[in-house]
Amino acid sequence: GIGLMQEALLAGGFDALGGDMSDADAAAAMALQLQELEHAGPQGDPSLMAAQFQEYETSFTKEDAERWNGHGDLMHSPFSREHLSLETMEKTTLYSVGHGDMLEKDFWEMLQCSSIRVIYDIRPTDHRGELHSRHTRFSVAALRAQCRTRGVFYKSMPVGRESAYGTLAHMKSDEGQHTLVELAWQANRKRTAFLGRESEWSDDARQVVAEELLKAGHSVQHIGSHGGTEPHEALAEYPDWLVREEDRLKLVEQKRQAGELVRPQKSKVDRSAEAVAASLARQAEQVDAMDVLRGAANQRELVVAQRKLARYHRIAVEKGALAGKVVTSVPGWIEEAAREQAEWVAAKKKEKLEKEHAGGAAPSGKAPVSSELGAEGADVAVSSSGSTAWANLNDRLDEEEAVQALLLETVGGELPAAGGGVAVGARVELNEQQDEATAGGPPNGGGSSAARSWRGRRRAAA
Repeated sequence: GIGLMQEALLAGGFDALGGDMSDADAAAAMALQLQELEHAGPQGDPSLMAAQFQEYETSFTKEDAERWNGHGDLMHSPFSREHLSLETMEKTTLYSVGHGDMLEKDFWEMLQCSSIRVIYDIRPTDHRGELHSRHTRFSVAALRAQCRTRGVFYKSMPVGRESAYGTLAHMKSDEGQHTLVELAWQANRKRTAFLGRESEWSDDARQVVAEELLKAGHSVQHIGSHGGTEPHEALAEYPDWLVREEDRLKLVEQKRQAGELVRPQKSKVDRSAEAVAASLARQAEQVDAMDVLRGAANQRELVVAQRKLARYHRIAVEKGALAGKVVTSVPGWIEEAAREQAEWVAAKKKEKLEKEHAGGAAPSGKAPVSSELGAEGADVAVSSSGSTAWANLNDRLDEEEAVQALLLETVGGELPAAGGGVAVGARVELNEQQDEATAGGPPNGGGSSAARSWRGRRRAAA
């Protein structure tokens, strides 16, 4: 130790000794300091000194790992992934909030009671990576705009998306743990809340995030719709709908890949003549492609936006005047992606049709007549597998003719512009499976009156 000190003093020169000194004075001061070090003897336990230096090194490493400007992802850096964990971070308090069916004004007043300055949107997404909200005021784009006007930091980091098989499974992955680390990082600097769907935390999947933070030593306060807070306490067990979520989503994925996923049947109210007339009279929603692409905050959201625009454009091309959404300012690469989607859908339909023909006619109960009358357009897809669909075909056409009569009476003898001047009866579209079944003869041999009746009525309506 004395030798190192001597070398330091010699290397430092006069500056190390505090100013301009003569050679004799400098030598005397150096000799006096070395003499004091010799008389001092050993400075404590070497193991304690090593532990102290190790603690300093760990602290410096942690500070370097937490050095982040708030843009992008904190855990994108390999150095941060290696040295940061939820358990070793400084303990802090986070807030949990859900929007439910609240009004925008009430929602922000609730957050103001806790002085929230950072919002992390952890609501799960579907298999396409899209987040669907019950209310447009709580969509990702709307919330981002609201936060920008109020000076609140907003970031969407879905936890429990469908492709990760739910919240519990997602929390076990590195991505889920990295989201929690970033939440704790923000909470150590500003008041941070993570956002869920439901007003009551016990009915929302965000309780899993709160539980994981509590296990790591952090505290969580649930903000109620009245603005008050409730501390989160350790749960004895998760509710059944959360525990079974992984198995349910895996089953849904298997059905989707096999082409066996059936859309839910709409209620009679949604298929009524009034509902159909209202949907046909409604103008198509204009979606500006450039606005959607500019609204993406990162690469992940940009990819989701591109796929969504391609899907909207493909449906608009297929349905024409009956499309519920029309994409404007469409770039060429979005049109190309839409064509690729259309080719993929056609190939999947053909593959499914070949499997059904190879395996024989499916039971009538497995292919009911499905009605798709909604904002995307009023088209009735009539399935041809089984005699039930053919027996109900005339009833569906009678319903469509009733809708046409109601429309003519409503608009004074002329169809609205949204309908494109096409009679409602002509909007009945049979899928490829029915076309091939009709070309080869209807099921059960003979009995082609339903098909002939459909053709005749379509020609008359056209």
